[in-house]
Amino acid sequence: MTHKFDPANKEKLDNDERRAFYDLPQLLKYFSFSRGMVIADVGCGTGYFTFPLATITGNTGKVFALDISEEMLETVKDKVKRWNTDNVIPLLSQESAFPIEDNAVDFIMLSHLVHELESPLTFFSEVERVLKKGGSIGIVDWDSVDSPVGPPLKERISRDEMKGLLEKSGYAIDKDKQLGKYHYAILAGRPEDILAKKIKKVSEKLVQELLCIKEKTMRSAILAERFNGSKEEVVVEILNALCKRASEKKKNYVEIMASCMDIDRFKRVLGLEKMSKIYNIAREKEYTDVVRLLMNPPPKGLSASEYDFVEGRDIFDITLGEKRSLSKTQLKDTLDRLLYDEDPTVIKNLLANPRVTERDVLKVVSKRPNTPEVMKAIFESTKWSSRYIIKRALVLNPYTPTGMALGLINFMQYKDLKMIAGDNSLHKEVSEAAGELLKKNYRE
Repeated sequence: MTHKFDPANKEKLDNDERRAFYDLPQLLKYFSFSRGMVIADVGCGTGYFTFPLATITGNTGKVFALDISEEMLETVKDKVKRWNTDNVIPLLSQESAFPIEDNAVDFIMLSHLVHELESPLTFFSEVERVLKKGGSIGIVDWDSVDSPVGPPLKERISRDEMKGLLEKSGYAIDKDKQLGKYHYAILAGRPEDILAKKIKKVSEKLVQELLCIKEKTMRSAILAERFNGSKEEVVVEILNALCKRASEKKKNYVEIMASCMDIDRFKRVLGLEKMSKIYNIAREKEYTDVVRLLMNPPPKGLSASEYDFVEGRDIFDITLGEKRSLSKTQLKDTLDRLLYDEDPTVIKNLLANPRVTERDVLKVVSKRPNTPEVMKAIFESTKWSSRYIIKRALVLNPYTPTGMALGLINFMQYKDLKMIAGDNSLHKEVSEAAGELLKKNYRE
């Protein structure tokens, strides 16, 4: 039988001595409470944490104040009436059976409680029942050190022991810290939620870093090197976060998906073995967008037809060096004839030439058949690929590398998504991605 706090000594739970142990406002900030949260303060006592939490969560949230002692709850109820705290709900509870519905709370606060539990594993199983997906557990307890007050030293659970207990109960540690001389604080949650939280932070930081780089080729090179230094599981989660937020039309993520997803470069830098592992993990996790991206099937392409012929296609018989030199000329007639050249260096020079217009670039990007190198040169041109009409033409050309088209598809507007979804000339992965975006963002 573990030692339980005696309600007769409840005045000790909220006095100047206890407030001197640690900085309560800083602790609440450490746990990242926010307005609108639904919180369960389990083992609330006289409400030392309950009422500060009620202030933070505001009238759009609520705090369930749970305790096994009716005497403790009477004190809480009295404070609720005196302070008119409508968002505090006192509840008489059993130790491992909470009067709360499944998946009902965002955060469970456990202050100076775990060391008193009869069956911690059973208790944490009940915590699992009421905690929402993405929810957190905050623990404050006595460390195993001598202190002027507090429970007997032999009954305390050290910081490392508490982390071990949480992990044994199926939780992962988000962060922990020493809290004053005699206490510690631990923030925990489900492993998948902690991983998602960390991946979100890493992804946001990575996106901001990449956006500071103007050149697309440099962006993709840096991303490839980052992935090369990361575990396969982490790469998959980052790619999934990027795909997910891009599909939600998050501007920065759409830009990164469109400018950094050079799968061929990833293969060169990471190697086929690592890329294979990344692909298999994505398949196991059923991350459809990541799988589609990593497949990077070759462009569907089409057989050339009479409609693919354009005037000036047959450039005069000169050397490649001469063509590259002429692509910098100011003579419009010469530039018009060079637009249909298949050398990517010639095209890059043309794209940088001030005499070349948007209409000229559209001719190049719409050409069928075309080469992946030419399409990539247009894609990597910051000046031209920033224009919606060029992005659209890249997606609509079946000769555009599939991975490139999948990155750009997040930019497409409703009417163009409809057209892409029904275009049988495009690779099925591109059409299917357009269809999924329509379902997700336009409920079609």
